[in-house]
Amino acid sequence: SSLQRLPSVGPSLGRQSSISYSRELSRTGTSIGGSFRSDKDSIGRVGGEDGNKSNHVSAKRLYSMIGPDWPYGVIGTLCAFVAGAQMPLFALGISHALVSYYMDWETTQREVKKIVFLFCGGAVITVTVHAIEHLFFGIMGERLTLRVREKMFTGNFNELINTFLCSVSFRYF
Repeated sequence: SSLQRLPSVGPSLGRQSSISYSRELSRTGTSIGGSFRSDKDSIGRVGGEDGNKSNHVSAKRLYSMIGPDWPYGVIGTLCAFVAGAQMPLFALGISHALVSYYMDWETTQREVKKIVFLFCGGAVITVTVHAIEHLFFGIMGERLTLRVREKMFTGNFNELINTFLCSVSFRYF
């Protein structure tokens, strides 16, 4: 009954009417949960007019933060090249095995044994290379994430301390 008297419910399906509708719902007290933001914060964030511009982080800056872990990147990249080359090599091995069936019996047996040993060795190399690749890129990613989080935490912490110090200094002056 209280929802029927709200003026924003109308024929327009635009975003602005849905935003104003949710504001009216939050003002009427019909929502069960509460919001952690005030209406002032919510209204300022919807339009993007809160005054805070998000700084664009370039890829060059992220790559410079990976600098101490470059050996992990080099080894991970080499393993990625090896892993990418394995599938065409396996295809060549299968085609060679198919061709060997058109030879005489003794030659076919010898070629198939050789291909079986190559495929078993290739399987061991494949598992090893993929494990090293994922391990090294994972280490590199974790360390980069740690550095980015440390920089963000340091920046937020410094901003919080500066805000506190400014509010304390304004009280006494």
